[in-house]
Amino acid sequence: MSMQVINPATGTQLDRYDTLNAEAINRRIEQAHSAFLSWKQRSFEDRAQHLKRAAAVLRSNKEDYALLMTREMGKPIAAARSEVEKCAWVCDYYA
Repeated sequence: MSMQVINPATGTQLDRYDTLNAEAINRRIEQAHSAFLSWKQRSFEDRAQHLKRAAAVLRSNKEDYALLMTREMGKPIAAARSEVEKCAWVCDYYA
């Protein structure tokens, strides 16, 4: 079984992703939990640096992310650009 990504404006299929079975989902949950346990041991300064880097990556790829949102969700490009910028701002704010 797979999940399709459909452009809502055109109805065309953009991509297809295989779904996971219960075992694979449980592995992913265990990996996420392990990553969380590691992350919470990091200093606030280290976590802040990661958030600042995430903000920089979002801003440097803003147009690509905005175009992706427009294709996948039908969001107007101006709104998509604003959303990417908002996400970068949130990363900076919490850093």
